[in-house]
Amino acid sequence: MTRKRLLIAVPLLLVLGIGLFLFLRDDSRTSLLKSIPFTPEARARAERLRLHPLASKEKREAFLKNTPVRTWDDWIDGRVEDMVGALVEGGGLRTQEEIAVYKAGYRPKLVEMVAPYKAANLPPPTPLKEALPWKELHPHGSEKELHPHGSEPVIVQPTPYDGPQTTEALMAAYDAGYVELFPKTLKYDEHYPREEWLQRILDKGIVIENATDYDYYLKSRFYLIQAHDNPNTWQSGRNGVTPVNSLEAYEDAFIERQQWERQVYKDFRAANPNTGGTIYFPSSHPDKYLPVTGKMTYVYRDGPVTRTWGMHLTKEQNYALRHHGVHPEGIEIVYVDADYNVLTEKPEPYDPSKDYIVVPEE
Repeated sequence: MTRKRLLIAVPLLLVLGIGLFLFLRDDSRTSLLKSIPFTPEARARAERLRLHPLASKEKREAFLKNTPVRTWDDWIDGRVEDMVGALVEGGGLRTQEEIAVYKAGYRPKLVEMVAPYKAANLPPPTPLKEALPWKELHPHGSEKELHPHGSEPVIVQPTPYDGPQTTEALMAAYDAGYVELFPKTLKYDEHYPREEWLQRILDKGIVIENATDYDYYLKSRFYLIQAHDNPNTWQSGRNGVTPVNSLEAYEDAFIERQQWERQVYKDFRAANPNTGGTIYFPSSHPDKYLPVTGKMTYVYRDGPVTRTWGMHLTKEQNYALRHHGVHPEGIEIVYVDADYNVLTEKPEPYDPSKDYIVVPEE
């Protein structure tokens, strides 16, 4: 038995010894270590793809090229996912909660955008990569009339509502359209019936000024349903909602936060009526927001980590910005720190060699 063990052990020790000898040789060790660098960028990319399947330019291009569109809802859903993927890749969205909040705010904007096409009974473009049918909507309009601000489309303002601020009047004006556009949200009624929820909104002194307001507040029930049986969410302070100890208190605090964000957005739109843009509300900093107008992007830099909010940067633009400090042509870059304060100085370019295992030469 002892002899058999020796016969097995000796070859194993010989193999291990040869491997150790090769490893300890300067040239082999250097080659091996340099072939396995520590790459936080690759790790970050894998994390982003786990967060959203379209968090890479290549996947989004394939998605837009190969996704057929049968209805305007298909087009809206696809464009929302495409934008979310771009923002996740750029670092603007980092959690599933942030993604859900962004989707709830972005989808109504696309609904407003396609409303004239639906009213004109125009079909949605297919596949997703195809442009909206501007010329079919305006067959006699010149290019300048179609795009009076250069490449930017006309900003269509929602029609103001001048009726009574009552649940009956508001639902008569907007509920049918809401149900048609967002049929999946009917399941929210099991937790928060639309009429009761709308009355609660009105009791807070909130004024519904147009269809977008109506959609915004009714769809916000989604987040409360998710938090229904989760006291940790009530006490977390996430998404700018004041930490509380009961669901009812959380509902009240949530409505107040939604009202504040909506008013910030309205003030922003009033100040920029003819310029495309949006606002990002960092979930970790309830008193901060990043208004984006036109072609601009906020950038946070920390070593290999780059997060952006605003106009999407391509993989090549991101690389040039991070590694060489080169700003993309035609896009305004605004740097912010970890607390979302605007920086007056440009960060130094990232040096990836500092994240590798460096073996000194002998």
